[in-house]
Amino acid sequence: MKKKLIEVSKERREYLKDWLAKIKKANERIPDIQDMVEQTEWDVDMFSNMPDGGEEFISPRLLIDYSKGNEFLKSNLPLPPHYTIQTVNITSSVITSGSTGAYTTILLGSEVNDPFINQWSKEYSISYRKIQEKQSRFEKVNQYLKKINADRIDELETSRNVYLATIAGVGKKIAAGIAMRNLLEHFKGDLFEKARLWPKENMTWKLMAGRLTVNGDESFDYEALIRQKSVWTSLHNVLSDVAKNKKQGKDIDLESVWVKLIDHLFIVLGIINLIE
Repeated sequence: MKKKLIEVSKERREYLKDWLAKIKKANERIPDIQDMVEQTEWDVDMFSNMPDGGEEFISPRLLIDYSKGNEFLKSNLPLPPHYTIQTVNITSSVITSGSTGAYTTILLGSEVNDPFINQWSKEYSISYRKIQEKQSRFEKVNQYLKKINADRIDELETSRNVYLATIAGVGKKIAAGIAMRNLLEHFKGDLFEKARLWPKENMTWKLMAGRLTVNGDESFDYEALIRQKSVWTSLHNVLSDVAKNKKQGKDIDLESVWVKLIDHLFIVLGIINLIE
């Protein structure tokens, strides 16, 4: 399993690096394309302003050269794919759903009696949190939430403030659990409300996913969204233990729960159709 995951991860890394390299290479050629556009603008302007009598000077070969030139242009410089913001967001969410699963695996490494695994778990759990912060997932979630329910922005900010206070030792863990659980519950309510075709329609996660997924219920992003139901349930159970001050809740690492919560919101909001 480990060996195969390394192979798949490397394959993904190489594909993304190749994609970036080709985009960069294509961008370097933009001045050349602009030169051709400028030349063609001259062609259009010149022919458009040609007096009627000017046609007698046109060589019979000229139209063939222009037509063949267009064919050559389209063959050698095919139009790049049309990447919408939505397409990139969905892909980013699907990729993140795999990585957040790996993050959960990493956390399990802290529970075993093995110093090497413990160190590996600590190192990569910290680096994952840094990636989440560097990529501004919290800020992106904030932007996405505005499109589904602007009222949720205040709850998101409150959750972060109470969480940070708890981590700093000046806030109560119970308060953080309550705030984060409320956000999670209301977020699910927003999703269900957005998916309803009429008020108070009975709604399930599966039905919601089928209606809000951009690429339909046979797509991989639909599968990824369906799997987020179990993530939601797991987070809700953990946060309920914290909010109710249960014994198991006192031992919960709130930092890892916060990371999973932000990833969950990021993944779901990135997959669903936020375009009205």
